[in-house]
Amino acid sequence: MLKEYIALFPEFLLFLGIIFMSCVRIFRRSNTPKTFYTISNFFIICAAVFSAIFYNQNVGGYLHNNNFTSLFKAFTYLFVLIWNYLSVKRFLSKNTPSFAFYSIVMFNLSCLLLAISSLNLWILFFSLSASFLCNYPLILIEEKSSEKIISFRFFLFSLLFVGAFAIGILIFNQYTNNLAYSNISDMLEQQKIPLPISYIAISLIFAFMLFIIGIAPFHFWFSEAVEVSILPVAGYLTIIP
Repeated sequence: MLKEYIALFPEFLLFLGIIFMSCVRIFRRSNTPKTFYTISNFFIICAAVFSAIFYNQNVGGYLHNNNFTSLFKAFTYLFVLIWNYLSVKRFLSKNTPSFAFYSIVMFNLSCLLLAISSLNLWILFFSLSASFLCNYPLILIEEKSSEKIISFRFFLFSLLFVGAFAIGILIFNQYTNNLAYSNISDMLEQQKIPLPISYIAISLIFAFMLFIIGIAPFHFWFSEAVEVSILPVAGYLTIIP
């Protein structure tokens, strides 16, 4: 039983890291920005090691790991570690708290890892939606008035496109209860889903995909979010997703 879920161990480590950082923040009085940077990097490196060890482990028909997913994960881990290192310099120079930034980054990273390994539209939906919606508190990290206005607008648009993603999946769900990529692909090839309906569903899903990575014509939020964000957040939004 445990062996079936061993592939989730890297994500489990990242959530464990968030809990550990929360305990340190609550119970340890003398915390510096480097404290949470160090803890975050430790758990991210451990997660990266176990991702490499369990590179071929799967979770039923929901998550699949292979050489290609491992390559994507390796690049994601690498860029997160690099940006964590560059970001801590800003927190140290300004002497501002870093707990919120590093805990959100770890949560975001765990969601992205699940999305990379996903074999099912619902898994993809929940992981990407959670990853993207947590950018809202990330943008709001220093609670400036300009950040509050932009981040609230960003949050509303995010909910709109998350809803579009969900509707696209529900359309497919009307024709099949198995939302595995392979099953949907077979149904589309065999034309068991009416062509106009499939176009609508795929368009709704891709609208969300284009929105979250800020590609035209759904890039209107990106420049505003980056403009009001502090440098670590702006860089993270630009590089990692």
